[in-house]
Amino acid sequence: MENKKVPAAQEMAEAKKQAAALPGGPAVDMPAGPSELMVIVDRDSAPEIAAADLTDPHAVVRLDFLAGCIYEAMRLWPTTPMLGRVTLTNVEFPGGATVPAGTDVLIHNIFNHRNGDRIDFADRFAPEEWSTGNAGKDWGFNFFSNGPQGCPGAGLAVFLGQAVLARILDKQTPSDRDSG
Repeated sequence: MENKKVPAAQEMAEAKKQAAALPGGPAVDMPAGPSELMVIVDRDSAPEIAAADLTDPHAVVRLDFLAGCIYEAMRLWPTTPMLGRVTLTNVEFPGGATVPAGTDVLIHNIFNHRNGDRIDFADRFAPEEWSTGNAGKDWGFNFFSNGPQGCPGAGLAVFLGQAVLARILDKQTPSDRDSG
């Protein structure tokens, strides 16, 4: 039998193929690249986290589902239940009522965030509405406020939350916690 040199990419592709063929084997992506690192995860792993390089801030920012979890927790349990604002111009409502410019207004976040007449997922934890849905475009969800008075640290707060959650979940899954 002849001893042939096999390129590393071919070796990696074969290793992935064999691992995926095992009963209950991991899901793998194909094909392998020349400098690829193979990550094998079990069924309790969060694939989004297992595949991410948690030392790379760009990879952490791309953990969309974790960001959705953070936004959703803030929607359901806002740290600022009400925001105070002052109207800059007259505000006319569809029913004909007018609020004059210069009026102090309280915005009730808990009502806005859980209004079942307006939000299908009002009283359930739905992080997918942020990661793949349209919740981020709804100005009614204003835990960081919106417009010119938006929180300047919003992006940093979500990034840090993603980084902390990813590290926790990378080290321990909910099933690990429940078993011991």
